[in-house]
Amino acid sequence: MEHFCHAVPDSQAMTKRDGTARPDLTTSEYEAWREFIWQQSGLYFPENHREFLARRIWERMRIRQIHSCGEYYHFVRFNLQGGRDKEWEELLELLVICETGFFRHEPSFRALAEILPHLLLRNQERGLNTLRMWSAGCSTGQEAYSLAMLFLETVRFLELWQVEIMATDISRRALEKARRGLYKPFEVKFMPEHYRDKYLTAEGGAGATASIASLRSTTRYRVV
Repeated sequence: MEHFCHAVPDSQAMTKRDGTARPDLTTSEYEAWREFIWQQSGLYFPENHREFLARRIWERMRIRQIHSCGEYYHFVRFNLQGGRDKEWEELLELLVICETGFFRHEPSFRALAEILPHLLLRNQERGLNTLRMWSAGCSTGQEAYSLAMLFLETVRFLELWQVEIMATDISRRALEKARRGLYKPFEVKFMPEHYRDKYLTAEGGAGATASIASLRSTTRYRVV
């Protein structure tokens, strides 16, 4: 794979606005990359994401000043096999799309609010006073904090329960933001007003961030 990435000719209508050729991958090259990414992270790229993947690869090549995509492919694999995963992590961060929000899928949270008392009753009948919830692919933490708020709003006799929310994601940067619990105004814009007033604390500074620190003790974050 000496020339692992290549620029698509203009005849294939793959040019940027400035007239320069866009990076692209052949079918065999794309298959090799997405198989490698799938094995390492569980991320799957369908055929229509080929251009997206090529752009991300070229971005890291530019930073590393590597001119052959075949060379970059082997560079990533060699370093990963040698226990040096920094470059792989940098590429992975470019491949992950962190799309989330507080109470993003309202029907799911309504359904959870209905079944949560029944789950707690079942645990109580078994002599358990714990409840564990898992936010898989938690991104920057909004879903996990939404679960914490829902629990606090739904459950009676909170002092009788120990609740733990485990939130996981493959993006270290997203998890770092989640752990901090600081969000910009646009990130909390669509949170129900009742929750904003009760659980968010305004932070000073130019960013005008909102802190959700009061809920952080219930949530653990892990890279998977």
